[in-house]
Amino acid sequence: MGRRWRVGAAALATLLMVGACGGGSGGTAAPDADPLAVDTTAPKLDACPAEGHVDTLGVRGLLPNEIATLPITYTFLHVAPDGCSPARFNPCEPVHYIQNGAAAPAFVVENVREAFKRLGQATGIDFVDDGLTDENARRGPYVPERYPGRWAPILVVWEHFPAEQTSGQAQILGNTLPMRAGDVTVSARLRFNVDAYNDETTKAPIRDGFGPPAGSETGPIGRNNITWGRIILHELAHVVGLGHTRDEGSLMYPDAAQQTIRPTGFSRSDLSGLRYLGRDAGCVTSPPRPTG
Repeated sequence: MGRRWRVGAAALATLLMVGACGGGSGGTAAPDADPLAVDTTAPKLDACPAEGHVDTLGVRGLLPNEIATLPITYTFLHVAPDGCSPARFNPCEPVHYIQNGAAAPAFVVENVREAFKRLGQATGIDFVDDGLTDENARRGPYVPERYPGRWAPILVVWEHFPAEQTSGQAQILGNTLPMRAGDVTVSARLRFNVDAYNDETTKAPIRDGFGPPAGSETGPIGRNNITWGRIILHELAHVVGLGHTRDEGSLMYPDAAQQTIRPTGFSRSDLSGLRYLGRDAGCVTSPPRPTG
């Protein structure tokens, strides 16, 4: 099932809502001076990291009043039958991605590249930019006519969604479909709505970048200050297996408008979860590619 963002409405799977909740649901973490800095005092990894850290609500769709039931720390979207191991890419091999940005302004294509760079810093995974493509649909992770002899790269498509999906509180910002072979993630498809907007009155488009607007250093980011960089970074974390949290100081909080301005990137709890999805957790065996 795909993962989609709606603005201010319940959605399927890995939801990032905009302005659906009123007050906070507690647990905002302290800001980090440098979210991407290497933590030399990081604790030893748990043998069963998924225990108590499963985003079960994200599988069926998350309602606004259910955010408070999420863990205050990190979660994982999919867990192997052992109940301990989150599904993830093999972090010891390069992970390729490609974009169809024909319908998009140039800045969002660059935001994707910057988001992959930041995710690579946080996980130790080598994300490789395969450039631009005219591919616009993906049903599975193996596309031999385009990418013979390997799993297809992560596909990011910028497109015009139907009018009913770009209107008012029901608009959809995008959706994502991670693709696994067994319990190993091998590819994904992301679709983003280039016509999505923030302000309901002015229809002002979602803006460029990752940081907060000038003069907005504290409090919830607010509906009008959401940026494509933050949206993309949140969704890419889902692609590698990270789920939601009820911590409003986390990039993985489900309601983007209620996320606090700080941090502008991954919080400390986000980075703790990403350790279990990246190189710190060791290699996994890459599944063999299908033939034919």
